[in-house]
Amino acid sequence: MRSSQFILNTPIAHRGLHNENVPENSLGAFSLAMEKNLPIEFDLHLSKDGKLFVFHDYSLERMTGDLRACEDLTLKELQELRLKDSQERIPSFQDLLRLVKGKVPLVIELKCYTREDHMAKILMEELANYDGEFAIQSFNPMPLTWLRRHYPDSLLGLLSGSFEGANILFHRKILLRYLLATPMVRPDYFGLEFFDRPTIQSFLAKYIFNKPIVHWTIDKEKDYLFCLKKGRNVIFEAFLPQLNGNS
Repeated sequence: MRSSQFILNTPIAHRGLHNENVPENSLGAFSLAMEKNLPIEFDLHLSKDGKLFVFHDYSLERMTGDLRACEDLTLKELQELRLKDSQERIPSFQDLLRLVKGKVPLVIELKCYTREDHMAKILMEELANYDGEFAIQSFNPMPLTWLRRHYPDSLLGLLSGSFEGANILFHRKILLRYLLATPMVRPDYFGLEFFDRPTIQSFLAKYIFNKPIVHWTIDKEKDYLFCLKKGRNVIFEAFLPQLNGNS
């Protein structure tokens, strides 16, 4: 397995260090995280023409004002759009890799419910010559299962949460909420939605599967300190955790 120390010990910047002037999942947000020597979490989709690009939502509306689905556009079309009211554009995965150059670890979240194996294959092809630490995580167990089979040393995280209000089929919600895909994925850690109380996911992760927990998304210092006391790392936004060397 790849080195997992950054996943266990170093707070991870959720979609980069974004703020009101620097949009999430932008090269600017990633540059700010690099200045603080923080691992970067970001989201990947597969474009209409089969290119990996960095974006969170399935709809472009919130971040660009465009009403189309992001995966219905080619990479060229996507990169003609601006993020919020900035000059930032939607980065390709290669744009991000060229920027980071292995200087900080990457936490790659795969956004896919079709073309799962194809996306995982393209991801590993693009990472083949990348000299840096990275982990790969997803709510969808299918690409992770493919990665575990074909790249058994990959550092993989299975994501889960309450899924309250999520527009997904009931049986899929049960599969994801109760970590039922764990035997297929054999994750190295679980990325769990944060609650300041015990949850079924945290119980299963700790006592049944005996795997580390990384909580998302922490936006308050007090919740960060709560997670520290539990020995759990965090994916954070909206504040900067106080770390040695990050003032």
